[in-house]
Amino acid sequence: MGGDKGVDVDSNRVKVRRGNDANIIADAGRGYEITEIRLDDGVQSAAGYVSEGRIWLGGKVYRIDRDGGRVTLRLTDVQTDMEAYFISELDEDRIPVTVSEGTGVDIVKDCGGTVRKGTDIRFTITPDDNYTLRRITLTVGDISKTVDADENEIRIDGVDYTLQQDGNSVILHVDDVYAPVRVFATADRAAAYDNAVEVGTAQHCTISAYRTGVNDGGSATYTVSPDKGYMLDTVTLRVGSRQETAHVDEDSRIRVGGKSYPMSLSNQGVLKITVSNIRDDVQLSACAVRESNGTLYLRSGITAPYFEGMGNYRFCPEDTLTRAEAAVMLARLTNYSSLIDYPACGAADVPVSGWYAHEVDAFYDAGIEAAPYFRPDAPISRAELAVWLYRLSGSPRVAAGTMAFPDVPSYGETHDAVAYGQMHGWIDGYKDGTFRPDASITRAEAAKLINRVTSRPLRVHTIQTRFADVPASHWAFWDIISAANQV
Repeated sequence: MGGDKGVDVDSNRVKVRRGNDANIIADAGRGYEITEIRLDDGVQSAAGYVSEGRIWLGGKVYRIDRDGGRVTLRLTDVQTDMEAYFISELDEDRIPVTVSEGTGVDIVKDCGGTVRKGTDIRFTITPDDNYTLRRITLTVGDISKTVDADENEIRIDGVDYTLQQDGNSVILHVDDVYAPVRVFATADRAAAYDNAVEVGTAQHCTISAYRTGVNDGGSATYTVSPDKGYMLDTVTLRVGSRQETAHVDEDSRIRVGGKSYPMSLSNQGVLKITVSNIRDDVQLSACAVRESNGTLYLRSGITAPYFEGMGNYRFCPEDTLTRAEAAVMLARLTNYSSLIDYPACGAADVPVSGWYAHEVDAFYDAGIEAAPYFRPDAPISRAELAVWLYRLSGSPRVAAGTMAFPDVPSYGETHDAVAYGQMHGWIDGYKDGTFRPDASITRAEAAKLINRVTSRPLRVHTIQTRFADVPASHWAFWDIISAANQV
């Protein structure tokens, strides 16, 4: 008597007198199901499915009973030696999931002892106090793979299983389970180090360092993963008493105290920073922002040009700025991303294929604009641009009546936008004391206003873009040059 993997036969050999009956009992292990029995009497053989409840051999029929995972083959009137073999298959409704923990490790799975085929499982692997994770072993079916705890994935039989760093813990993602799963992990006792490797503030993201310290001259790698629905914005690295902040989507290195450290951003938005030759305590903090849904905002420190000319070396400083041009231009100064699939804005006059459509979609998704008609080709007014900038600044509260312009209402969002800009030195009126909110803003006025809002430097070391219609004597010369060049 015998059986496949996952089958426990009650006895390898059962003796009965000729003509008597015999019951052969087999139990399926967890996650397995006995599906078939093969029977041989030395002269002929036959096979029968357990689901059919019987097996035919030599003109006789023998009954098969199932009780849960137990299968009983009932042999009657036995006249000769007989061999039974029980065949099993994976029970797709009860695939086993197990964990095994080395010293100093705790593994928590988000499921029971068995799962259905196709289930996604998360294993949270956490070291005990004074331990650091060392190795993780994943077994799927009969195949095992062991990797260091700071790897990003485990590859088994052509399938990649993600390792997500979460503080000192690691979350192993085993998706679409199709075979028994087992996870094992080991940890090392933490040693005393010359320099601490610390994790600072993490806003809407997770920072992992894999270790708590290094000796002089050693290195440490930080991994920063944004929360779901967020993208990384800035990271701040402190080395000793010095620290610097870098923008994730603009900088490939972060420089602190004269030393430069590489940063790499994966297609999944996960950042790695390697700090080498460490001789002081290091700490990394990071901030992520929502990809959309009301969190489009102006970013300071952008050095790339954002304002384009009109061709033929002309800027046309006194021409008006259309609403479509303004949206595209302002998007360059925000956390807008061309990689994000913003929902369609729904404005009847914004075609999906429009050159400005994606930026306008982002504006509507974030609540910067909400009108049923966007009017892309209409000149944007001074009040409209002020309101967009106010919304992109977070719409801070402003007390009613805090403004000196007689032609602006004393309440409402236009009041708040203009008053907020006036209080912060962005907005000033005309010589007659008016603001002229409904007047179309000129391209030169827009450059000056936006430069003030974003604190953009007006001095450009190397002027690569000049305009024939903007002489050095023009009142907005440096604002226009700054907007159209790298600063």
